[in-house]
Amino acid sequence: MTTEIPPHLPTDATHAFGSVAAASVMAECLRVQADVLPRSGFARFLGRSPLSEDSRPWYLGALGELDVAARLESLDGG
Repeated sequence: MTTEIPPHLPTDATHAFGSVAAASVMAECLRVQADVLPRSGFARFLGRSPLSEDSRPWYLGALGELDVAARLESLDGG
């Protein structure tokens, strides 16, 4: 499994989501995850992540962008 975020981002996410933090990364995560088969009951029982190896970096990237956005929002403007 790789922890690097793929370099390409969807170009239509800004149009679809506006300027929401991490919108394009979330859109790509959902696009990649859409082709993944659901986990079996046994896999759920074992606690296996529903994310695929390909969508996990996008998910982590979205979490990172949301964290940065929250930190920037909390900065004092003065």
